[in-house]
Amino acid sequence: MSKEKKYGKPGIYPKILMSKPPSAFSKKQKEQIMREYNRWYVYYSYRHPETGKMVRQPPIYYNVNRKYFDFDEKLKAIKVIRQSVETILKKGFSPYESEENKNLKRTEYALDFALSVKKNELKPTTYADYVTKINLFKKFLKNEDYKYIAIKYVDKRAVAKYLNSIPGPKNSNNHRAVLSSVFSILSENDFIETNFVQEIRNKKITEKGVKIYTEKDIDKITELLKKQDYTLLMFIRFICYMFWRPVEILRIKVDDIDFENRIIKTNTKTKDNKKKIIPEILIEDLKEFAKGKSGYLFKPDGFTEWDLPENDKRNYFTRRFARFRDKNSISKEFKMYSFRHTYITKLYLEFRKELSKDDTVKKLSLITGHESKAIYKYIQTNDVELPDDYSEYLK
Repeated sequence: MSKEKKYGKPGIYPKILMSKPPSAFSKKQKEQIMREYNRWYVYYSYRHPETGKMVRQPPIYYNVNRKYFDFDEKLKAIKVIRQSVETILKKGFSPYESEENKNLKRTEYALDFALSVKKNELKPTTYADYVTKINLFKKFLKNEDYKYIAIKYVDKRAVAKYLNSIPGPKNSNNHRAVLSSVFSILSENDFIETNFVQEIRNKKITEKGVKIYTEKDIDKITELLKKQDYTLLMFIRFICYMFWRPVEILRIKVDDIDFENRIIKTNTKTKDNKKKIIPEILIEDLKEFAKGKSGYLFKPDGFTEWDLPENDKRNYFTRRFARFRDKNSISKEFKMYSFRHTYITKLYLEFRKELSKDDTVKKLSLITGHESKAIYKYIQTNDVELPDDYSEYLK
């Protein structure tokens, strides 16, 4: 090791895992390694500020041996941990307290470490949201003079004060969820003793129903879009008939569509390569729309490639719909997402003509990809179904 370097490159125990991907190991080798090496960890050495000697630091487990029992998943996780450790070391993190680095577990380094771990666990859109929220939290801590102190001194009172500064209960609760996830990583890696954020209660939210389109609204908008913006019409049809969120639709590539078997796949909020059938109402229009296209199915007219962050793509189509809405004097109460709720309502009421409420919800869950509890909440919030007159029971 070079004398100039303060630390040695982090490694993985057992060393056989360090340089090979999961595919390089046979099934027999994987089973043997899992039997022989129960405790996998990341290790590294750091130069002691007083003696100048490289000192092996305590192993870093990050619960990998308790959380993962599949070889491939465990190997992926331990490599993520090794990369995260190397990242914060490059940023100046040190295992020794010293004036030189102004507290080696200071707030900013600790939060950056947690984000580097989350980056490998989250989808890009979700990770970008984490970064935005944590940066706002950092700004708050800076204003509160917490930036240059140890993360362990950022207490529950400080976090509660930050959450109270976020406008809107739903927005505040979203920030709390991100902070709780990040503080869990800090706790697991001994930056702090416990994740106290999870002890902070969520703020009460008054649920508001989503504006639903009428059949007349749908017919009007469909006819206008056929003439003015067919790409936007097809985008909305995916929301209506496939029940995918806009960002999920924007991940679809032409090669993801299997016209022969009427199947299409994309990466959703909860599952990669989520498959859905293409309903008959959409199949012929989709064949025509996809003809001659390559790469992403939805992109600005005339573009061959469209490599932007997913949030930017979603915002582009949101603005495109807003311009169409303004041009045609359509109420701003109607959002693009309202189409999804409108067609879930439509299916629910149709299924309820023949099925019980529970069976209807199960069928809708399979079609939409929502969990049953989410469907029930949606029905209640939007008053999709009202009870029959109950006067006779009050007599």
